[in-house]
Amino acid sequence: MDTAGGLRQERDRFVAFSFAAADLLFEVGSDGIIRYAYGAARSLTGRDAPELVGQHWSVLFADHERQLVQRVLQRLERGARLKPVAVSLAPVHGTSSRMALGGCRLPDDDGAFYLTLSASQAVSPAEVVAAGRDRETGLLDSASFEHKATEALRQDRGGELGLTLLHLDGFQRFSAAAGADATSLFLTEFGALLRACSVDGSSAGRLSDDRYGLIRDEDLDEDLLGEQVQLIADTAAPGAEPPVCERSDVALVRAGLTEDDAIKALVYTLSTFAKANAGPFTIKSLAGGFEALLGSTIARFNAYRDMVAQNRFALAFQPVVELAGGAIRHHEVLTRLEDGASPYQMVTFAEGMGVIEQFDLVVCRRAMDIVTGAKLPFVPRLAVNLSAQSLESGLFLNTLFDLLEGTGTEDRLLFEITESTRMRDLERANDAIQRLRARGYQVGLDDFGAGAASFPYLQALTIDFVKIDGAYVRGVLTDPRNALILKSMCSLCRDMGIYTIAEMVETKAQLERLREVGVDCGQGFLFGRPAPQPVATVTPPPEPPPANVIGTIRPRRRGAYPTWN
Repeated sequence: MDTAGGLRQERDRFVAFSFAAADLLFEVGSDGIIRYAYGAARSLTGRDAPELVGQHWSVLFADHERQLVQRVLQRLERGARLKPVAVSLAPVHGTSSRMALGGCRLPDDDGAFYLTLSASQAVSPAEVVAAGRDRETGLLDSASFEHKATEALRQDRGGELGLTLLHLDGFQRFSAAAGADATSLFLTEFGALLRACSVDGSSAGRLSDDRYGLIRDEDLDEDLLGEQVQLIADTAAPGAEPPVCERSDVALVRAGLTEDDAIKALVYTLSTFAKANAGPFTIKSLAGGFEALLGSTIARFNAYRDMVAQNRFALAFQPVVELAGGAIRHHEVLTRLEDGASPYQMVTFAEGMGVIEQFDLVVCRRAMDIVTGAKLPFVPRLAVNLSAQSLESGLFLNTLFDLLEGTGTEDRLLFEITESTRMRDLERANDAIQRLRARGYQVGLDDFGAGAASFPYLQALTIDFVKIDGAYVRGVLTDPRNALILKSMCSLCRDMGIYTIAEMVETKAQLERLREVGVDCGQGFLFGRPAPQPVATVTPPPEPPPANVIGTIRPRRRGAYPTWN
């Protein structure tokens, strides 16, 4: 049989076998023109099959999918099979079908593509609709990619799937030189390139401005990827220095870990890598593979879990003092780790792993033991920090309420909501706060005025006190605007029945200025450093202010108590 006859026979076989599963078959020449079409063309495209012949293949696909299909076809080598890629077709009567694009190229043909469109192999509509997309690249957004990656890890296909993390080094420089239009073109083409390289054409995501991830089921040529990125940049903005694509490839396997632990480690790692300052998780440090990466994260997780279970941390107590008279209002409960490591880093790691609730409960238990015990000559009042993440956990709250039930600690324990994790649902958070306040416990907000913890929180949350961010205290003597903002905060809080605490008070000059602008209480080295035990008085106590500087603290709303140690 001659070569031409053999090719016809191969094509006939392809048509026969493919049509058993596909809804539409079409042959595309090297010039992009459809040579042959067969199947349910009208229902999918609004045209009969013969009408498609002579048209460019791009008429079949939605506008935003054409770059993806172009990249997919460019990467399909002779003799290779195209694994199904999820695509959206051009709308018919206002409705766009979601299909799977598959096919192959024959080894000795003239560059033609033999392609199929099949609904049976497409990703589920629910998955498509639910997937959040980045507007600039068309890729999954960070949350959707995280979900995609965890599902891939959950499948644990024995290393068949891989995760590629990418950093476009110099992207900000390129964008500034290229301008908005050229940057938009670059991102569109780069997004199409990553989608074409990913499983199903729908498993690539944008994690941050210049950091990306994709899930793949075949090797990705490093040099070719770099060349394509440079080509896209040169086409979009000739003369602008293109970004350099740094990458790391790792296998998506659990490496002997439990599914839950592996997923927690993956989520934490992706979240950390996505940040501009990725700390230990940079492209270079990921080169050791996902097993090493998971091992590092899980080692930290196990150390954290053991620390909490075995109470291997100390409590420290720093007084919060009334500026009007110098009496100690309460002590904030702080933590000190055995190895001297930063408690803040430990807390943010635990929040990233989704396990901060266990730590918060242990601290609450230990604080309760102190206020209900008889080991001190006086009964202290303690403010315990709660992560916003813990506050949004129904299981945590139920456990905490069971712990508090019948203890009589309502006037001895306060709860301070920390802002290291942003509250995602203010209505739910306020409901939890009111459940605590209804039981007689005061609840306050830490770092007021910094980041998300600002005036909108006062509108959404009914609280008893706020701790003003230290940045305002540091600038109160040097920046008149800072003092005015601080004064307005205090005035608003006083009108709402919320008392104010200034942190990081270190000098008498700061103390006097804070009194003048109306701050109720202070905390900082001026009044005492964190100590192993609460203290009954501050030595020496701050001098009382003149009578006309500040009045007595007004009675608080329900949940506050007018008498203090």
